[in-house]
Amino acid sequence: MTELNHKNLIKLTREELTGPHVDDLVQRYKSMKGDSSVKRSIRHWYLRSWFLFGLMGCIGAFTAWYMLEPFFEDAFYIQGDLEVVERLDDPPRIFKLENDTLILSEPCTHFVVLRGDTIWISAVTKIRTDEKKAPLLEASKLFAGCEVGIYVSYHKSGLSSFAFAEYIILSPSKKTPEKVFLPLDQRKNRSIVASLLLIPLIAGLIGLFIGAIDGIVCRHPRRALIGGVIGFVVGFVGGFISNILSGLLYSPFNHFASLEYDFTADKYSTFGFVLQIVGRTIAWAVAGMAMGLGQGIALRSKRLLLYGFLGGVLGGMIGGLLFDPIDMLIFPSDVPDASLSRLIGFMVIGIAVGVMIGVVELLSRDAWFRMIEGAIAGKEFLLFKDRMTVGSSPSSDIYLFNDSDVAPVHAVIYSVGDEIEIENKDKINPTKVNTMQVERARLRHGDKITLGKTCFVFEKRQRQ
Repeated sequence: MTELNHKNLIKLTREELTGPHVDDLVQRYKSMKGDSSVKRSIRHWYLRSWFLFGLMGCIGAFTAWYMLEPFFEDAFYIQGDLEVVERLDDPPRIFKLENDTLILSEPCTHFVVLRGDTIWISAVTKIRTDEKKAPLLEASKLFAGCEVGIYVSYHKSGLSSFAFAEYIILSPSKKTPEKVFLPLDQRKNRSIVASLLLIPLIAGLIGLFIGAIDGIVCRHPRRALIGGVIGFVVGFVGGFISNILSGLLYSPFNHFASLEYDFTADKYSTFGFVLQIVGRTIAWAVAGMAMGLGQGIALRSKRLLLYGFLGGVLGGMIGGLLFDPIDMLIFPSDVPDASLSRLIGFMVIGIAVGVMIGVVELLSRDAWFRMIEGAIAGKEFLLFKDRMTVGSSPSSDIYLFNDSDVAPVHAVIYSVGDEIEIENKDKINPTKVNTMQVERARLRHGDKITLGKTCFVFEKRQRQ
């Protein structure tokens, strides 16, 4: 029995105990145990994908708003001295245009002429002095020669048109904007074009900035340019297509919501408000489909393409869900000017799309490298292809700049089934896994990979 136990003993020599493979095993053990030296190395939160994508989405949405807002008018503002003020003995409620008929909720009691345009006034038109809390006034307070600022709802059908006063300000302190001097027809056409470009331009610019961010962070101008251009084109074209589809989905919700709108109280009923939110959520979810596809197409990665698609849909849904509450609850106003709430709403959509693309990537990824020493320590590199090159060449999938000890193609990473392997390609400064020089090695969670003066930690999703 003693002899049997003796035969089963494992003998270790001094060389085996002090060999470099021991450090390798200790490093892996520390990683699995959550040792702080391995798991709590540099983690700059601002280099995480969800933050960078969210920031870029916000910038893209703001840029789109900034470009379109001068041409986008909720109601056309006209300022000047009234030329004619006329009270109507037989107030009309139905107005027949060339190809359309307008039926107002209240009959028009007056009309005025301002800058040559006839503008109709009814009981739902709000009139007050240039004070935010001033009481509402009657239309009888208007007279020829008084200076006013009027927010006009303008409808055109064929060669005929109709202008309705939504809000009138007596003696306005607001400076007369230059576009006030443009004819209403021209302003209407500009507003229509801006509305048509709204979703495509937002989708395109969000796609541009999200597509370019990886190249910007890695200081890879060519990758940033290609990713940005593809992101813009895909987002813009996809935005046009999804704009048609989202419009078809949004229109019935908006129609039934408008039936629940109380013009006297100037607000939706609870049911109408819910319908409006649901319609907007569906519309922006469809619009978000194309916003995150640029990076996946630029890097020819089906995985990134899927992440971008799912993130865009979820982000658009969240942004659409918050858009109307922001407009109607956070920034309520009698003046029909939603420029500020539109800005906040677009930025929320941009942030939501970017963050959700990063979150989907974070939750779905299987393996990645986290840089712990190098120019952008803390950045995580997703393994999104079966074969990825690492080196100082700008064409590398993982581009290592500012490291003179890294060769143009220093190593190649392979996905072999569920396993990840790394192969050395540089003979002068070889690749190290933990403390061992390797020609080709299979990586395990927690392994430290050194290329030149740059170090990574390999991390892999742990299966339960």
